[in-house]
Amino acid sequence: MSRVLVLCDTVGHDGGTESYLERALPELTRAGDDITVFARRVETANAFGVSAGTIAWAREDEPPNHGAAAALTEVLQRDAFDVVMTSNVFDVAVLAAARALPRMVVRLHDHRAFCPNGDRRYPQFPGNCERAMGAACVVNAATHGCAAGPRPKTLQRIRERANVRDAVRGADVV
Repeated sequence: MSRVLVLCDTVGHDGGTESYLERALPELTRAGDDITVFARRVETANAFGVSAGTIAWAREDEPPNHGAAAALTEVLQRDAFDVVMTSNVFDVAVLAAARALPRMVVRLHDHRAFCPNGDRRYPQFPGNCERAMGAACVVNAATHGCAAGPRPKTLQRIRERANVRDAVRGADVV
């Protein structure tokens, strides 16, 4: 039996990730794992078949919430978890705090961890981006309207997403 801490954006019935967790977490419990869930938002109590607490970390478009990271650190110090699984957590301070556990699994549901648009599609022209996030995003901002277009906000968003990408790279399993 493993003690598993699940960090997810939302506990609820609506959404792809929520639907996945609503099915997967009861199965892990039936298999003998002890599951604890913390989410940024809890819309439906016990939607995942396990009780859930709230730690209001930053959304993907907000700066890291160091208070939320400290709250998670308190949880980690209080309870002995074997593994943490994150799902749609984009707060790099919270991801860094979660990395303190012996095993870290990051579940990616979409492209937000490595695309400033979040979907690897050009917003103003047909087509999919096939380039790695970085300098190509700056060019694509000017030529394809990616992120916020050719504005300083685009550079900031690329840096923020690169920080998330780097935090994800630190996981044991993605």
